[in-house]
Amino acid sequence: MPSTPLILYGTETGTARDSAEALVEALRICDLNPRLSGFDEIEFSSLPDEDIIVAVVATSGQGQVPSNMREFWRKMLARNLPANFFSKTKFAIAALGDSNYSEFNFAGKKFYRRMLGLGATELTPIVLCDDQHQNGADDGIEKFKIAVIDELLASKLYPEMVAFDSEKQLPPKYVIRYVDEVTAEEKEELAKAAEAASIGSDFFFLEVKHNERVTDEDHFQDTRLITFANDGHAYNPGDVAQVQPVNLSESVDLVLDSLKIDAQTLDREFYLEKSSPHGLLPPAHIIEYPTTLRKCFHNLFDIQGIPNRAFFKHLSRIATNPMEKERLIELADLNNLDDYLDYARQPRRSMAEVLRDFHATAPIIPIPRLFEMFPTIRTRSFSIASSHAASPQALQLLVARVEFKRRYRLPARFGLCSNFLARLSIGTRVAIRFKEGTMDFNTPQGVTKVCIATGTGVAPFRSVIAEAYANGDHMPIMLFFGCRGRALDYYFGDEWPNYSNAVVQPAFSRDSSKKVYVQDVLRENTALLGRFIGQNRVTFYVAGSSGQMPKDVRTALSDIVTNAGISSDGPGLVAKMELARLLQFETWF
Repeated sequence: MPSTPLILYGTETGTARDSAEALVEALRICDLNPRLSGFDEIEFSSLPDEDIIVAVVATSGQGQVPSNMREFWRKMLARNLPANFFSKTKFAIAALGDSNYSEFNFAGKKFYRRMLGLGATELTPIVLCDDQHQNGADDGIEKFKIAVIDELLASKLYPEMVAFDSEKQLPPKYVIRYVDEVTAEEKEELAKAAEAASIGSDFFFLEVKHNERVTDEDHFQDTRLITFANDGHAYNPGDVAQVQPVNLSESVDLVLDSLKIDAQTLDREFYLEKSSPHGLLPPAHIIEYPTTLRKCFHNLFDIQGIPNRAFFKHLSRIATNPMEKERLIELADLNNLDDYLDYARQPRRSMAEVLRDFHATAPIIPIPRLFEMFPTIRTRSFSIASSHAASPQALQLLVARVEFKRRYRLPARFGLCSNFLARLSIGTRVAIRFKEGTMDFNTPQGVTKVCIATGTGVAPFRSVIAEAYANGDHMPIMLFFGCRGRALDYYFGDEWPNYSNAVVQPAFSRDSSKKVYVQDVLRENTALLGRFIGQNRVTFYVAGSSGQMPKDVRTALSDIVTNAGISSDGPGLVAKMELARLLQFETWF
């Protein structure tokens, strides 16, 4: 008998895990019993015996495999693996990424090529899911699910498999075991299961010591320098802090008002029990047992996220009000894209707001169904702004609070994590973990670091400069820093003169009638930077918002190469520098 399909996920923030769980649910509707595992949980040596491997792979940083896949990937690249290592296996891959980045879906593509190179047979062509698609990455995931199911049916590998039925509903994902209804023995077993789910978690809790606004009070941008007490958790310059936020109070109030759940039910303690042996309990750093529904609304459910089609499908099954049911069916219909985009994605309407709009349906949602309707709140990543060598007892993050206007006279939308952090009070404990950054600051002796930043992109470079200074390394580090104005958002401006190793050249775009951008200041230093490039003793690092800035920096460096007489093919040489990691980017959309 063939083994049941193995579903693997490689994730940094939890998105790939959510997509893999959705695929598992679809296959269970087809009467299969797939196994679900992270790449860091699977026994590598057992994989050649698998008949079917289906993977959902996110791309991390600049084309890297995600953190829970890195050890697995090192084993995949071992030179002693035979070319027929996966000769028995058919595989399918959904790659998750964002086409705003030049390394779009690199991790999934690399995994796909390596599987073929080790003898595996393609079950379906790779699907490249794009966050920038008008329907989001869900569009690719839906196509991937359909393709995988169709191919498995056609293969007749699983006689028990039936066609997918979109109207079929599985039992709830979890069984809610209320503390006041279980025996002492059952409670002990539930506690053991919850404890087992926490094994391997690399999150820890840090306490807030300071939360300071570092932009001018009259400036539209509210940026915070947040300091945490850090006891014993080491990190390196360029590393990233992944923060687990909790929901904003106004979003929780909106949901609870819509659902109309009484206080006794909200505060009744329970354990979650998996309804399927291959299911996953919520991440242990988010939820502690016994828990309550109120805590889940604060800490677990991503009520501020934009709903996907599955959310409307869940609601349509529950609805009894004819008008609401009809509308929910329309919004769940894959052939009704414009309506869905107009209602949900374009105005960035949250799930909390949807429940308010469908006021007849929200109060009748069965409580166990809430755990499959709402995705889990995902972590957000921030470059660490402090130096462990300079301040071993502290961790600092530079965070710009996100707020933007919306269509249809909807109130402003607040970015979840940035506003969560901006509102933190002294003494609050926050779940955080450290991850290796994408930029490599280990350069050979005599090589100059040239750092180019806009806005909060300066954070990792402050860490690099402070770390080198604290360690007695006075090799000059150049920093080209673009912002709006010296008095508005010149982050750490009073601090730079304290570092004898820092050569800082600011570019203020709003301090004079002539707008000066960071690429302009780069060009002003053509002779110096050209000499560094020509002598092969420089590495450039670029951090800040993606979009136009990285393009402008590439163009400026290309002009420097040409005007300094190094090469007539400036773009070609800059591209080679990037391949050789002499030009590194860490940007975000």
